[in-house]
Amino acid sequence: MLALRILILSFLIPDEIGVQVGDLALSVYRIVLIALTPYILKQMISKAHRVNWNSCDLLAVLLIIWPFISFGMNTGFAASIESGGIFALEMAVPYFLVRLLVNSRSRRVELAKYVFQMTAVLFFLGLPEALLGQHFTHQLAHALVGESYTGMAEQRFGIWRALGPLDHAILFGTLCTTSVALSLNMMSLKRRYLWILAFSIGGAILSASSAPILSAMVQLSLYAWATTMQRYRNKWLILVAILALAYLFIDVLSNRDPIRVMFSYLLLNPTTGYARYYMWILSFDVVAQSTWGMVFGYGYDIEIFNVLENDYWRILMQNTVDSFWLVVMLRHGITMLILFAVFVILVLRKAVRSSRISESRRDRRLIQAWFICALGMTLVASTVHFWGQMVCVYFIVLATCVGASTKRQSSKKVKQYEKLERRSATRAL
Repeated sequence: MLALRILILSFLIPDEIGVQVGDLALSVYRIVLIALTPYILKQMISKAHRVNWNSCDLLAVLLIIWPFISFGMNTGFAASIESGGIFALEMAVPYFLVRLLVNSRSRRVELAKYVFQMTAVLFFLGLPEALLGQHFTHQLAHALVGESYTGMAEQRFGIWRALGPLDHAILFGTLCTTSVALSLNMMSLKRRYLWILAFSIGGAILSASSAPILSAMVQLSLYAWATTMQRYRNKWLILVAILALAYLFIDVLSNRDPIRVMFSYLLLNPTTGYARYYMWILSFDVVAQSTWGMVFGYGYDIEIFNVLENDYWRILMQNTVDSFWLVVMLRHGITMLILFAVFVILVLRKAVRSSRISESRRDRRLIQAWFICALGMTLVASTVHFWGQMVCVYFIVLATCVGASTKRQSSKKVKQYEKLERRSATRAL
């Protein structure tokens, strides 16, 4: 687990501290990813592990391969190795490192503690930035490499938006909220984890961003639902049915579609919500312009947005697309989007199943917390673009949901086993 701890600690080092190899910027966490690659390959080849590979792992391999293909078809072999290689590295190394190392309750608890440590450090780095309006972490990093920091702090709702060691306030807040459901679970054992919950929600507030705060709210709500409905085996299907009925109810009664109604009441800034809503619509319009784009995407080509007639939307989307899912689709095609969606669905399904069959009651609840964390991050990814450290953390959480658990036997199977034991004992006599 030392390798995993080093990787998580490397996320706390700003990108300014690193080396430049040609056009490739190798920040500390990327250097750690490269260093861990031979270790992971050796472990996988030697079979000195206890991993039961499954369909989730197969899809993960396809997700790693496809960016090489799509970038190669759009920008050539060199760009495929550089751009596709970095994206594949940020997905593959965290995912397979966790799959190799985290396959028991004790390991899941240990990983959760690493995440708690990361959250606490982020909060204390972000707090003075939010109070004083200075990005101290980036200023220090620039000073260490002999450069001057030119970034400007941004204020929203009377709070200076904290960055910590990350590149954007939204990433800072989203990374902090990784601990919400996990700390709630650990609080049932030790009350001291209430501080981690406070740091996690506090970090979302310090970012002054709707998406991290919404992520915290979603995780709190899902955890409350899971706790209240813990006796019901199909509690998540019941929740999906309730949400579907609520959607239809709002659709019938409102003159707006339910998505825009949600933006009006749940977001700190509904305007940004509407912008993301139209980004989804326009992105599919752009990709659908050609079969090539639907299959392979368009790489980094921003000229694809020239088909948009509205100047405002064309300029906006050439500068930013605020959704991890949409960026994946635009760069690598609907093919990659479908692969990713199926992968996440299978991962979440695996987590739900493990939370039912695990031998330990505490482990079932812990897996459920990791599931809620993964679901919250997946929802946030629809309105926030993940890059860098955030991609790594997302795949760490997803891989933890896939990890195997010791199955508990049903009472019927236990009785059958005891009956066979008695028969064997009788025959022996």
